[in-house]
Amino acid sequence: TKFFVESQSTFFSIDPYIQIQFVKDAAGTVTGLLLTQRGQTSEARKIN
Repeated sequence: TKFFVESQSTFFSIDPYIQIQFVKDAAGTVTGLLLTQRGQTSEARKIN
């Protein structure tokens, strides 16, 4: 699957449609992501 840039923190694929949005804290550090597929959004937290 090829992903395209939608914004600085959001990427998407066309077929199948998937959107990935990286979530950042106030300092700008990535803390997780939101994955949207088939109308459902799942959240994943970053683990170290």
